[in-house]
Amino acid sequence: MSGGLHSLATIIKRLEAATSRLEEIAELNSSIAPRLGSTDSSSVYPPVTPIAVSSSPTVPLPPAPPAIPSAVTGVSEAPKSVTAFTENIIDAKVKPFVELTKSFATAPVIELVDLIAKQFQDVRNLILVSANCQQPDQKTKEGLLTPLLAGIEAVAHAKEKNRKERDWFGHITFLSEVGAHVGWVVNPKPASYIDEIKESVVYYGNKIMQEYKSKDPKRVEWVKAFLAILDESKKYVLEYHATGLAWNTKGVTVEAYQSGAKGASAAPAPPPPPPPPPPPPPPPAAATAGPAADAGGVAAVFAQLNRGEEVTKSLRKVDRSEMTHKNPALRAGSVVPASSSVAKKPVKPIKPQALAGKKPPKFVLEGSKWAIEYQENERSLVVEDTSLNQSINIFGCKNSTIVVKGKVNAVTLVNCQGTSVLVESVVSSISVTRSPSFALQVTGTAPMIQLDSTDSGQIYLSKDSLGAEITTAKCSAINVSLPVEGEEEGVFEEQAVPEMLRTIVKNGKLVTSVVEHEDELLSARHPDGRFSVAEDIAPLHEEFIGGFQFPRPPVPSHPYPNYAQPPPSIPPTPPPKDAIYLQPGYQPGFHQFETQQIPHLQTQPGFPPQHPGYQYQPGYPYQSGSQSTITPSQLTQLSAVERSQALRVARMNPHLQFMVGPLLRYDTVDEFGIWHGAAMIVTADSGSIYEPHPTLTYEWDPDHTSSHSAAHLKRSFDLGPHPADPHSTTLPTSPNGYGNGHTRPPGSNVSKEVVPGQEIYVYGGPGGTFTFWRFLIQIPLGPHEMNITYSINSGQQLNFYVPGMSQNMRWAAYSCNGFSAGVNQDEFCGPGYKSGYDPVWMDLLAKHAETPFHALVGGGDQLYCDSIMREPELQRWITMKPEEKLRYPLTDEIASTIDRFYFNHYCQCFRRGAFARANSSIPMLNMCDDHDPDALQNSPVFQRVGIRGYFFFLLFQCFINPELDGYSEGQGQHWCKSLIIGDQGPFVQARSHSFLSYLGPQCYILLLDCRGERSKEQVCSRVEYDKAFGRLDRLPSNVEHLIVQLGIPIAYPRMVFLESALESKLNPLVAISRSGSLGLSGFVNKFNAEPELLDDLRERNCLIERMQSFALGKRMRVTFLSGDVHCAAVGILKTLRQKGRQELAPPADYRYMVNVVTSAIVNTPPPNAVIAMVSSLATRVHKTMHYCETDETMMPLFDSDPNGQPRKQKFIMGRRNWCAVYWDGRTGDVVFDIRVEREKGQGQTVG
Repeated sequence: MSGGLHSLATIIKRLEAATSRLEEIAELNSSIAPRLGSTDSSSVYPPVTPIAVSSSPTVPLPPAPPAIPSAVTGVSEAPKSVTAFTENIIDAKVKPFVELTKSFATAPVIELVDLIAKQFQDVRNLILVSANCQQPDQKTKEGLLTPLLAGIEAVAHAKEKNRKERDWFGHITFLSEVGAHVGWVVNPKPASYIDEIKESVVYYGNKIMQEYKSKDPKRVEWVKAFLAILDESKKYVLEYHATGLAWNTKGVTVEAYQSGAKGASAAPAPPPPPPPPPPPPPPPAAATAGPAADAGGVAAVFAQLNRGEEVTKSLRKVDRSEMTHKNPALRAGSVVPASSSVAKKPVKPIKPQALAGKKPPKFVLEGSKWAIEYQENERSLVVEDTSLNQSINIFGCKNSTIVVKGKVNAVTLVNCQGTSVLVESVVSSISVTRSPSFALQVTGTAPMIQLDSTDSGQIYLSKDSLGAEITTAKCSAINVSLPVEGEEEGVFEEQAVPEMLRTIVKNGKLVTSVVEHEDELLSARHPDGRFSVAEDIAPLHEEFIGGFQFPRPPVPSHPYPNYAQPPPSIPPTPPPKDAIYLQPGYQPGFHQFETQQIPHLQTQPGFPPQHPGYQYQPGYPYQSGSQSTITPSQLTQLSAVERSQALRVARMNPHLQFMVGPLLRYDTVDEFGIWHGAAMIVTADSGSIYEPHPTLTYEWDPDHTSSHSAAHLKRSFDLGPHPADPHSTTLPTSPNGYGNGHTRPPGSNVSKEVVPGQEIYVYGGPGGTFTFWRFLIQIPLGPHEMNITYSINSGQQLNFYVPGMSQNMRWAAYSCNGFSAGVNQDEFCGPGYKSGYDPVWMDLLAKHAETPFHALVGGGDQLYCDSIMREPELQRWITMKPEEKLRYPLTDEIASTIDRFYFNHYCQCFRRGAFARANSSIPMLNMCDDHDPDALQNSPVFQRVGIRGYFFFLLFQCFINPELDGYSEGQGQHWCKSLIIGDQGPFVQARSHSFLSYLGPQCYILLLDCRGERSKEQVCSRVEYDKAFGRLDRLPSNVEHLIVQLGIPIAYPRMVFLESALESKLNPLVAISRSGSLGLSGFVNKFNAEPELLDDLRERNCLIERMQSFALGKRMRVTFLSGDVHCAAVGILKTLRQKGRQELAPPADYRYMVNVVTSAIVNTPPPNAVIAMVSSLATRVHKTMHYCETDETMMPLFDSDPNGQPRKQKFIMGRRNWCAVYWDGRTGDVVFDIRVEREKGQGQTVG
């Protein structure tokens, strides 16, 4: 029950909302819970002796129901459920309560008690009908529920009429809260519903008992008597109506019961499912041997050849020295001598370097050579006291920084990784060989720099070393930063070493020249004037989705090989929508509801029937929806028929061609216990069939208790193939085949929904047109966790989990899901992984396989879009000076380029690897965060980047199209029930979208939109804050914990003293960051080189104070969850300890708020220098909020590294990480388990 249920007006509004929703469902021919809004006054209840009511009631009562003929009422024995309700509740509890009320209460209170007694009598009448009748149709149910609705209205009217009874209004309010207790008859969880009613009633009952404890004990007894009625009601429904009002499947119809005619005999139970098909036939017996071959002739020859291995049994391997065609001397004679050669000794294989043992580090001067070897994670190695005849040899080092002081002869760097070298001067040369991701800075002079077989490197030259000659061989991604003339020292301009060469034949010789950037761009244009697309994708591979048509053959010598003719220059006009989606009253949602018997093994659409006699075998468990996997070694143990069935892929019918999806999104759980969410797919129109529109089918079994077996998914190839990842190396199995799961066949109470897809957007680009389809999902929560299986157009079955009605969700939080520009992702790709994106995501999926998560919360930077700078149409704008960028107009070509980039980039990233698997098996809940450089907000081009970026965020991550869904968040006006619409921002020119979602009976989460309204002065507007707090004030009274998801940390160590330095042009940190040296390139914004930390240091005090007031008023714990900073930390806000006073314990301190910082799941952590600088602030005294008695500090959480080694910096962990969150039922705490990567790229985390 919500907090507003303490007001009767809120009860009425909720009932009206439920009535409207249920009426809409009825129009869709759904058979879910009946609506309460009918005006049909007919009644079918038999006459009973009512409990005495007030002699002069002022509230009109509903008319008495007509009598039931004796043919029906003359039953010899009442059903047990009716007898129990009459004896245990009405006679034993309600009647004594009425008598007790009359002994001391005033007339208005007695009037209300009589009305409530009448409600119990109405419920008894309905139970009598249900015990004797089959479940009726929708219209008949409406008539049966009319007296209950009239009783609720009468109780509400009585309360409003007696508001002037101040002395007794507490008692009246106490009784009015019970008016909705009859709603359990339409609730799938009656006991939980009664508990909620009781929680609301207890609040007012405690006030009465506290006030009259010593004044009038009879009133205390009166409150306890009524609470006993609710307890007995709960006990009753648990025994007779545990899953809702029970009907008699063998009873008469309601019409027959009403008319008195003998009902037809009970309808027979549904026939049992057909027997399973017989087992497959045994393999054919070996062919019987025929008669013996004749002794001679051709038959004898074939008999000898058919002996199999016996034919070659006596042959031996001929040595090379015995081969006549290789030895002319042997050909001269007629006899080949016996072999006298001695067997060669096998060559011992060389052990790969990756498998070699870890060697001890070395740092020593050997003669005139410094040997620096096998140093790892050493950031302060300094070579001093050098001379001109000394050379520096650096070998096998990893993630280390080496400073060479003085002038030396030469420096060599071999087989190192992520190593930085700072050199003053060299006499001869600096050599770098097989050392990826190196950094080299020369502060003095260096005549030559040689690079060989090295990828990804940074070289920084001083003014004195500009004459250096740089040679490269088999190198890529090498950048050289040159000092900017006229600027202060430390300001660099980065230039790339050319990689593209042009070779021509001139006068009989090869002449090679460098292809300049402008020439490269011009050569990228096709004859029609278009550029080659920097990032373009094709539909998903048909083998892993099913139902694809064969691709059309490419057209030779055409820039668009997949299409018979060039694509149109503008998106085509979308086709007219189908009539069904324009019909009045259409609302996506429940389309078809059925509870049915599902055969033990179903044949997939388009599949041949199973072999007769086929039997389910426990050794090969039935797969209930989730896609199982099987290894080739397991396949070899099966028969041919079993292999065929196991590898058969479900094919969609009609056929769809996926670009991305399916994606899942979680919205919230409403007050009726209905889980709301959605699925979305993007399909290529040219390869899909939309007649009829795509449909999503999802199923669940409320009787099946989910069991989780520990899984060990440690590599990319351990997860089964998925529609989003066609490159996995394991094999998919048929949903009805064999696999490695351990699920049982579904029960007989499986519920199934078929939902039509809603077309929410059409993108048109160079590759054609592509349609976004949204499927709304609504699931009544059951008594325990449920596994939901779903499929698109009867294709592959996937699954996700929803919690039980009384269960708080398990969920995972992450942020920063991508690599910044210039980061070499191969450094994060361990053995067995396809990319650096997968290892930590694979760990999250492994935990999900062990104990499933119910939601996946994205805390910002779910997608990195730095690669938009690679689009060829934007190169001219990117290379302009800032003042020129502000004046440059937005052309149609650039506008379409931006849309093309976002579409391709989203499809590529959201269907890639482990992240795609997570999106289709854990419903997403995302918020938006970004950094806005104010200097470029007025640039037409950059403004378009922001506007379309926000639009595609809403489309791909929230399944919202504002142009279609609008900006109204009222009841029934938007499909997303958790949505909070804010104000329009100055940059993206769209209203912000925040979300307040249910995470369980005791827990909610608020995701504030940190992008829609963002500028340098603010993150969120006052309008957004006011609307969010307005929604928070209406949270249910049983909620104990609120999590606030922010894109930026709010209790992170504040760097106030750095703000003036960061804004200064002379700040060395900014200068180094602009140059990218020492790994600080991510410290500044890529578009205008302004420091990004400024965005995270402002606008928080007001939010913290409002949250403190909220926590105090609602008696609720508030926790902040943040990302953005590429490290893990925990900040604390608490009441400031005053002199002479004891510090408040956290349970008693409403100001105690934890800020959990978890970031990044993919991106590289900050350099150790930055972490050390920020960690040094953790122990400082922060006086920023002392004015409101609030102190802030950090939790020394990280005593050791994930590998067990002790660490000095205990406040901040600079490793990739994510966070698992769950509710501890024993303590009532929300547990945040920060999972930190043990070793880079290994795919294992430590909590």
